Amino acid sequence: MRQLMLVIIGAVWMQNALWAGADKPVVVLRLHLQNLDATDTAQVVPLPLRDPEQLIYVNKFAFLSEKYLHSARQLADGYVLVQFDNIGATALETTTSANLGKIMVVIFNGRIILAAIIDQPLREGRLLLPGITPEEFKQLELLIKKQRSN
Repeated sequence: MRQLMLVIIGAVWMQNALWAGADKPVVVLRLHLQNLDATDTAQVVPLPLRDPEQLIYVNKFAFLSEKYLHSARQLADGYVLVQFDNIGATALETTTSANLGKIMVVIFNGRIILAAIIDQPLREGRLLLPGITPEEFKQLELLIKKQRSN
């Protein structure tokens, strides 16, 4: 059941880019915000989390995506530090400032790699991401290089 729900959620997010006429991205990075109003099923989707095990509802549409990445750096401990461009950094700061105490969920290529309670505004447009493989990091670098050349 949990896997089916994640597949359905992933399909909805992937379709958003396809409906907009865009090519399917090589790397999909989406940041979603917890929505405490689970009654508006047109705007929210259920999302099961594992640690701790709980079901939360998030906004169906991401507030930030890979489109706004400026750079990425793989760190020695396996984490990836991503930096958003000015538009992305502003969106990250504005959204985290206005939603303290809510959960921000980061989905990378259909996998939840981070679900953290926002305890302070993220003001510098940077996120430290776990769970990105070396191959995925190479794809991420290629995407950023391609975006910067356009």
